[in-house]
Amino acid sequence: MSSKDLMIFETLSSKQPYPIDPSNLLGGNNTVIMADPRKGKSYTAAKICEELCKIGIPFVIIDPEGEYYSLREKFSVLVAGVERIENCDVSVGVEHAGLMANQFLESRVPVIFDLSSPDVEEDPTHEFLAEFMQVFIQEESRVQIPALVVIDEADEYIPERGHKARGPDYAQFGKLVKKGGKRGIGTIIISHRPSWVSKDLLAKCQNWILMNQKYKDDLKRLEDLTRIPLSTLLKLKEREVSEALLYGAITKDQVVWAKCLSRETTHIGTTPTFKPKFVKRPELENLLQTFRVEVERLTVRREAERSEMERLGLRVKDLEDVLKKKDSEITLLRTAREAAKMVPVPSQSTHEPTIISRVDDETLKRRIKDLEEEIERMKKEGLGQNLATPFWIDEYGTFHCEFPWLTRLIDLSRVKAIIVKHLMENNRGYTAEQIALNYGFSAETIREHLNELLRKGVVRRTDGKPHRYFLREA
Repeated sequence: MSSKDLMIFETLSSKQPYPIDPSNLLGGNNTVIMADPRKGKSYTAAKICEELCKIGIPFVIIDPEGEYYSLREKFSVLVAGVERIENCDVSVGVEHAGLMANQFLESRVPVIFDLSSPDVEEDPTHEFLAEFMQVFIQEESRVQIPALVVIDEADEYIPERGHKARGPDYAQFGKLVKKGGKRGIGTIIISHRPSWVSKDLLAKCQNWILMNQKYKDDLKRLEDLTRIPLSTLLKLKEREVSEALLYGAITKDQVVWAKCLSRETTHIGTTPTFKPKFVKRPELENLLQTFRVEVERLTVRREAERSEMERLGLRVKDLEDVLKKKDSEITLLRTAREAAKMVPVPSQSTHEPTIISRVDDETLKRRIKDLEEEIERMKKEGLGQNLATPFWIDEYGTFHCEFPWLTRLIDLSRVKAIIVKHLMENNRGYTAEQIALNYGFSAETIREHLNELLRKGVVRRTDGKPHRYFLREA
């Protein structure tokens, strides 16, 4: 028995611990935990994670029910709520998924993704997991650290085709199960219905932890997947909570009947009325402080991008409305011209009406031509590009603007052009620090350029500190 062996089970026959080599759970040795509801699936998975914490193996838990945060009672585990605050260290969204993956691999601190918020729809959850797994798998190929991914309620994320629509995360989970061994990643798939989980991915699993199951269809599916005789699997109906049949790499392909040992932290699944204390871990504080700053920075940038997209969308809509009005005006003018042609030409004795009609007709033609040229110009420039914004910066760093007063006042360097562009797009006013955060410059550099623009009368600022800067009205 090695000092790093995992003490998860004891045999039913001898009541002695049954040590498991952690390498048989990692490096592509995927594991399945199957049982009817309330028979010990999550309890066993949490016990495995407790043992991994002791030997320093990081893990990621996909927790759709918020059952695993009690690991924080004793172990240094980061709990990230997807749009959720309660019992979580930090709340994250889709835009933070890549950051979470990099943070996990750099710090090697176990992470629990609490997906139990009732306010979060399924689509953002699947998008978050897809983005996280994509970055995680890509970066894991580089760092090559052993890790474990626990997918609870797996039928929600890797369903059998037809049972449930597959989300964008299915492909990434599939890559994880099929190719995780090359990256040192093991996977635990947990569900209560084997027929609801993708059989293609279950077929890639080497370890089986099977607990109480009473449905014959499920037992037949397990027989097909494991090649364990049905007569043996039928004994699962007699098993008590947390008693299991072990089979695969963890038992050298021998069937072992065992019972999960007691957890060291509270199991929330069996005590729904009791909430364990959420213990703050000093060793996580520096990591959390850095991570929260990064989350806030990404959140501010994403909100700015959304505001800009909304503004441009409104601008495009306004221009489309203008285009429609001009089209209507052209149609009316053309109708008027055709009507004018139908008016009888007066006799030669009345010269003035003839001259007036001829002048009106020429005026209409000129007006129509002008409008058609203007519309053609608008179409060539393209709505939503230069036409959608009254300013832009070309690839050489030259600033272009439709407001002559602005280009006359400024010797526009690239930094000044960026500042003016930012202030013009956002009429709420910004501090030098906020502009620097968005574009990667130092606050001192931005402040120097703002003060120069202030002296030239291009911008104005508030009196209170920190100063907020606004673009001067034309």
